[in-house]
Amino acid sequence: MLNFIRLCQREGLLATRQLSDSVQALLLYLLLLSLFAFILQGHPTARLLTAPTFIWFSVIVATSLTADRLFRDDYYDGSLEHFVLSDQPLMSLVAAKCLVYWMVTVLPIIVTLPIVGPLLMIDAPMTQGLFLGLLFGTPILVLLLALAAVVTLPLAQRGVLINLLIWPLILPVVLLALGLLNTDVDLVVFLVALLTLAVTLLPWMIRYCLLISLE
Repeated sequence: MLNFIRLCQREGLLATRQLSDSVQALLLYLLLLSLFAFILQGHPTARLLTAPTFIWFSVIVATSLTADRLFRDDYYDGSLEHFVLSDQPLMSLVAAKCLVYWMVTVLPIIVTLPIVGPLLMIDAPMTQGLFLGLLFGTPILVLLLALAAVVTLPLAQRGVLINLLIWPLILPVVLLALGLLNTDVDLVVFLVALLTLAVTLLPWMIRYCLLISLE
């Protein structure tokens, strides 16, 4: 546990030094929503119906463009290989990187929801359902992004490949999260179960792919 806390502190320090990536993701998210609101300015009904879906779309686009940095620097400077050779648990590193990435990059986007919601004519109950969906769904998104980043680690054009990999995988999560707009309790249970499954299995898959990339 102490080792995991130290890794989180290390990743947090590195994230503050690369804060421009998180700011870039947030600005891109807000830019996409601004364009959406401007295009559908004269169509309030269409904007209300499509706003939650477009918010999820903007979150995925904004985060996927910066996800390749999750393991990139450690891979090219040899830190990952040194970490494996030092017999430290690789799972702790994977968990720390995903947790810090979610807190630094994704959480600020979620926090802006009470602000952008009214701008997109989303009422309070719908905003609450969308908030819950993002809160439970984005950790799964981060884990899937981490898996895609590791799979494409030795390759060029990683950003494009990550986007191609992530969309089919995240679609069921988005559909479940959008179902929370109707405050469907059963869907909350399904989404939490899916999050539990992702937290249990995906870090092992990421670890395995990392070991293959380092061979």
